Amino acid sequence: MMQELLTGRIRLVQGDKAIGGRKERESANASHNWAFNEAVVISALVNKFGSKIYPLGRMRYTKLSYLMHRHVENKPEGYLKKAAGPYNPANRYKGPETIAQKRGYIEIARSENFSGFASGRNIDQSLAYFNQWYGQEVLEWLEQFRYEKNEKLELLATVDMAIQDLQIAGREVTVEAVKDVLFAHEEWRPKLMRQIFSDSHIEQAIARCKALFDEV
Repeated sequence: MMQELLTGRIRLVQGDKAIGGRKERESANASHNWAFNEAVVISALVNKFGSKIYPLGRMRYTKLSYLMHRHVENKPEGYLKKAAGPYNPANRYKGPETIAQKRGYIEIARSENFSGFASGRNIDQSLAYFNQWYGQEVLEWLEQFRYEKNEKLELLATVDMAIQDLQIAGREVTVEAVKDVLFAHEEWRPKLMRQIFSDSHIEQAIARCKALFDEV
């Protein structure tokens, strides 16, 4: 029974569930452990955005997974304020990447100057889990980021994480307030010297977060 639950072959049913809402997704996700869930998420992102010619790198999949969890669960868990923006080291060091590779969902790929991950032989199995737990509409929502450069994804995820800090503190979300959050964290402070984190770009990112998540 426990093995069936951990692999996601059966799902726990909760009486209080809102069809199509976050409660339904949370109920579905309760039937398997975190590491396996993230292995499936990584695999779905690799399948959608990577290939053997253009493998999906860790930096890019991390920002995409952050935005996906922000969209689905509202509050991404386990992400730290690192130099390249929100980053969850547990994906690399605590199971998900290893699980995805061992199950044949993804494989390491290199092509000229590109390195990262491409779909593996058992990717269809992973996609079936993803569709069961999240639904195809989540992948469709992510499509809007296909042609975003890595630094734009970094900007968007970083500003969104700063916005959440400001909301928790009860502060108004402004460009200067976001810059205060960046300045307060040692690994984020150097971002203020980069053109991508200029006032105009931060302002645009705030507006985009408002459109994406409707919570600013």
